[in-house]
Amino acid sequence: MDLQEIADEDQKERVGFFQFDQEKLLDLRDSDADRRRKVLELFRSGCINTAADYKNAALVFQHGETEDDYFRSFEWSKKGVALGDNSQKSMIAMSLDRYLVKSGKKQLFGTQAAREEKSGCWCLEQIEETFPETVRMEYTGKKIADQIQWVRGINSVKSCHTHQCERTLTTPPKGFIPGVW
Repeated sequence: MDLQEIADEDQKERVGFFQFDQEKLLDLRDSDADRRRKVLELFRSGCINTAADYKNAALVFQHGETEDDYFRSFEWSKKGVALGDNSQKSMIAMSLDRYLVKSGKKQLFGTQAAREEKSGCWCLEQIEETFPETVRMEYTGKKIADQIQWVRGINSVKSCHTHQCERTLTTPPKGFIPGVW
């Protein structure tokens, strides 16, 4: 199985993600772990070389479980951009936000949402408000207001009143991510 097939499988299995129950999420987690193992095998074999390879590898690792998975996705997306694929800037943003949130820090781009256990509603993880909106636009093409609308859309079939998660995250120090923050 090549990287493109692995990435296609990753995306196909996520259709309807925001409606998944706990059992489906656990099945997905197992499939994601298997896909990450396959990607690592390809990487260790020297089979990840092109911008498209890095894009597919980053996508799979962006669906990881650990800070290391998300940081690897961030690094591979950066490599894809360095190889000429500027469309990977959005993956840089998503991976970085996931890494930050997993590390207990506020996200910068506003790409990450979480499902609240009590209500089942989705909320936007806390966002670092001092991060420049122009940089968000450069990487994602979206403003914070767009991300709030995205979460409201996910929750449209439920009676959800909040758009920001209640858990408290800390501000990532400036200089924490060279070239971005």
